[in-house]
Amino acid sequence: MGSPKSGGAKEDTDVDIVGDSPSNSSGEADPSSSSLGISAYTEGERVFAYHGPRIYESKVQKVEMRKVDTTEEKRYFVHYLGWNKKLVYALFTSSCRNLLTCMGYAIWLSNAFLTSINVKTVIINSWDEWVGPERLLKFTEENKKLQEDLKLKQQGTDKNPKSGRSSHMKPKSSADAKMDKEDTRNYVGKGKKRKSDFSIEEKDTISNEKLVKIQIPSTLKKQLVDDWEFVVQLGKLVKLPRSPCVDDIMKRYLDYKLKKEGMIGESVGEILKGLRCYFDKALPVMLLYKMERQQYQEAIKDDVSPSSVYGAEHLLRLFVKLPELLSYANIEEEASTRLHTKLIDLLKFLQKNQSTFFLSAYDNPKGGVAEGSGEDSLEEEHKHSKKHDHDHEHHHHHHHHHGGGGECLELTNSQKAVLKFAKAIGWADLAGFLRENLQLCCCSAALLLCAAVSPYLVPKSVAKLLQNAFISIAFPLVGVSAGLDAAIDIAAGKVNIHVLMALAAFASVFMGNALEGALLLAMFNLAHIAEEYFTSRSMVDVKELKDGHPDFALVVEMKGDKLPHLSDLAYKQVPLPDVEVGSYILVRAGESVPVDGEVSQGRSTITIEHLTGEAKPVEMKVGDRIPGGARNLDGMMIVKATKTWNESTLNRIVQLTEEAQLNKPKLQRWLDEFGDRYSKVVVALSLGVAILGPFLFKWPFIGTSVCRGSVYRALGLMVAASPCALAVAPLAYATAISACASKGILLKGGHVFDALASCNTIAFDKTGTLTTGELMCKAIEPIHGHREVFRSKGACCTPNCEKEALAVAAAMEKGTTHPIGRAVVDHSIGKDLPSLSVENFESLPGRGLYATLTGVESGTRNGELLKASLGSVEYIASLFNSEDDSKKIKEAVSTSSFGSDLVHAALSVNSKVTLFHFEDKPRPGVASVISELKDHGKLRVMMLTGDHESSASRVASTVGISEVYSSLKPEDKLNQVKTISRDMGGGLIMVGDGINDAPALAAATVGIVLAQRASGTAIAVADVLLLRDDICTVPFCIAKARQTTSLVKQSVALALTCIILAALPSVLGFLPLWLTVLLHEGGTLLVCLNSIRALNNPTWSWKQDFQLMHKSFMSSLAMLLRRPPISDTVQAKPV
Repeated sequence: MGSPKSGGAKEDTDVDIVGDSPSNSSGEADPSSSSLGISAYTEGERVFAYHGPRIYESKVQKVEMRKVDTTEEKRYFVHYLGWNKKLVYALFTSSCRNLLTCMGYAIWLSNAFLTSINVKTVIINSWDEWVGPERLLKFTEENKKLQEDLKLKQQGTDKNPKSGRSSHMKPKSSADAKMDKEDTRNYVGKGKKRKSDFSIEEKDTISNEKLVKIQIPSTLKKQLVDDWEFVVQLGKLVKLPRSPCVDDIMKRYLDYKLKKEGMIGESVGEILKGLRCYFDKALPVMLLYKMERQQYQEAIKDDVSPSSVYGAEHLLRLFVKLPELLSYANIEEEASTRLHTKLIDLLKFLQKNQSTFFLSAYDNPKGGVAEGSGEDSLEEEHKHSKKHDHDHEHHHHHHHHHGGGGECLELTNSQKAVLKFAKAIGWADLAGFLRENLQLCCCSAALLLCAAVSPYLVPKSVAKLLQNAFISIAFPLVGVSAGLDAAIDIAAGKVNIHVLMALAAFASVFMGNALEGALLLAMFNLAHIAEEYFTSRSMVDVKELKDGHPDFALVVEMKGDKLPHLSDLAYKQVPLPDVEVGSYILVRAGESVPVDGEVSQGRSTITIEHLTGEAKPVEMKVGDRIPGGARNLDGMMIVKATKTWNESTLNRIVQLTEEAQLNKPKLQRWLDEFGDRYSKVVVALSLGVAILGPFLFKWPFIGTSVCRGSVYRALGLMVAASPCALAVAPLAYATAISACASKGILLKGGHVFDALASCNTIAFDKTGTLTTGELMCKAIEPIHGHREVFRSKGACCTPNCEKEALAVAAAMEKGTTHPIGRAVVDHSIGKDLPSLSVENFESLPGRGLYATLTGVESGTRNGELLKASLGSVEYIASLFNSEDDSKKIKEAVSTSSFGSDLVHAALSVNSKVTLFHFEDKPRPGVASVISELKDHGKLRVMMLTGDHESSASRVASTVGISEVYSSLKPEDKLNQVKTISRDMGGGLIMVGDGINDAPALAAATVGIVLAQRASGTAIAVADVLLLRDDICTVPFCIAKARQTTSLVKQSVALALTCIILAALPSVLGFLPLWLTVLLHEGGTLLVCLNSIRALNNPTWSWKQDFQLMHKSFMSSLAMLLRRPPISDTVQAKPV
């Protein structure tokens, strides 16, 4: 790049920006200088130091004699006054901005350029470094002027796109570089930014418009929150080295792009190299929490790269910081757009492989957790900690942060002040301890109960002392954490349920009602414990699925091309992500099948109840397909992997379920936006009641035992009107997602229920959806050339002709994967057919097959070489030169006694033509499914198929569909879906499985696919996946959607009713504060109980609900009536 290189160790041969310094241009000479004319400096002296093309004020901290090559020279350890990270990045990019702009992808197009610059020193040596005397200048007025001149010169360079780097550059010596590296390694985690003696005018400011906005997917946001919780709150660390590490992830991403697109552009590889470089340089200073820095020093030694040690957890942190880092580079708009697209694609890849790349739990550090100190540590410890109830689907009373989201949330200055004060007096530590020990909340409730009943059990003089003692112990157990949480929220200007409850409780104490205030907080916490219990019941235990699955697969070591027998196996452990398609895996009794596969050896019984809800054990034999995650109950088998871990059934279930629980429906999004405003309105109304009550209604302000005051009534309103019950109303969505998952139905979010409930039309594809998709040979019919051959014998040879035709067709189709070929082979199994051998074979794409055979005993000479062709009727007819013969063959299909609406194939053997008739049978129970959708679901049912009209009509009449659209190409299906949706109003459900259904599935209001045989494209665009491959679950899915939306509406109505019924009596003074809390939290629990009703099987209407309840009641009553009296069951004692 035109920069000189210094000698020395290999690791320091690259030019270092920090080390590059201009020659001493001041022209100053000191009498006491060395023969080189360089001045000497003392410890504590203020000097100017060259850093890049400019000089900065600094202070000499140490002076030592260091060995440089063969001589000893003075070296100075300087601290740059007022230095900050932004200035470091500004210096780095200002030196290189012009070169970077000319490159295709701004920062990352040239890996050689990036790696030639020791950016690690730029970032880590933010404040201190060792330098030689040639980089220092005396602190004089003349050099101050030189500083300004260099500043103006560099600014002019930045504005001139053709200018190169400053000519004032000298390479740092290898000795200095080694010293810097050694000192900064010790400096990581210890250094603390010092206040500047003088402000630096050139601090860069970043506008939001310049930031490259990177939208992190919601599931990865949750991963960021979990990462913060593990490290900061629980004190756990990522176990190093990680597998897969960042380098492995990059390699897998390249492989993924290669398989998907067939080729990889140079830009993708260069961006990944640049991203890896940024990761290595940014990790130690901006991607580590303080408690992780000791682990970094132990893990990164010698030439070890962080990207080979750390994994996806820390890579994801980089994406949060990337917008800030990229803002310092002058990136053109077009290049920025392309770069943004590539980064989003990489994030989607991380999301797709989230369960593989990210840890579900971290490890405890060996030596404990290093405590951070000061304000910076406080800020780190409380990052992400202030998103509350409405950012989650339920409350976490013991984790106050309620972490939804996942992006770093900066604390305000007022919040930092509150946290600093809380840390200083031990308030924060005590609050954290109480949150982690929930049993103390129960103890508090028990003590308060004792305080409440003590006046009735002991004399009044003693009761008052006991009450005060109980309250003094119980109140801090629930009030310490509540007070800190409320203070932090109020400091940020937030008003939520925690603020409302805390205000009411502490106001009660100041009013002399400490028992009521403590009861309020205790009941609030107990109610949330119960709420979390109900909520946990509603959630799919994804963690249990993950924990119950192995981390490794036992891959069988092959001996040549032959698979060894079960009794003579050698195998090795291979991590699941590294298992390749085609590998043979040993599955022993009691183990789970690692990935989707096919049984190659052995027999066993498996259970897939935890995957699809199918309780009955399934027998597995050779050739059977088996899903990943299935549990082997007995026996031993070898399974051939047919899918990678990322594409396996279990991983898809985990990914889709986690994604579904994070994709919020419309009502929940509205409640999230409404919650904050509503809480502020409640506070305003409460203040109005407290202030205006004495003037409008003549209430006392504080109140007496006879008449409750306006403040007391206001507190009751504040508690009663809190939106707890409203916040948990959408819990029914999560519950219903879990209920569907237990039945093998995966939805891509709660919003799918709303869409399903709004639909009034459903359309089915035919082949593979309404039918089994597997052809069966219904009949074999000789149609040309048979009778003429045997006319001389005077007998019809139809039976023999059928056998011979079937034998020839089966021989030609042996080993095929074509549906017709499989049907022919299956039909030939178990039949006494002539033996034959295929001499020559040729496949004619788009037409059929051709072969020559021997061994068939026919009317001709035994063993004669026969020429056979198998294919469509049109292809076989085209083989005859005579137009009459061709016409007869074509007409034979329409005049066949077996009907023309079947699937046909023709076989010609030495000019004798035989017609094979195939039919695609409807799935078992599909007729009852259609009937249920029509009669109970009140849906308009239709068929959209690409098959010809006669075949479609035959299936439609069998299953009970009257509206049929046939001979549709994929684009025709798409247009038909759009037209029907527009003309009919409401929504349309499309059920299919093939790649030709994908456009229609995407255009429909809701797309449902049968996942076992569905194409990857169909699965990608669908909203609902049926894992069981059972169309009978379609009515269940629609009924569940209607049940769920109904339950949510009921929950909202119930929540509003409870708020009104508790608020009005409280304002009127009829209810004490503790009873108001009881009613409020009772309403919240009722909403939870109503929501978990979504775990029950759905019905189509409230009438069916009532009928089922009545039937259950009458059944229970009959059982009671049939029981004999108790007296009859008592045996008489012997005399």
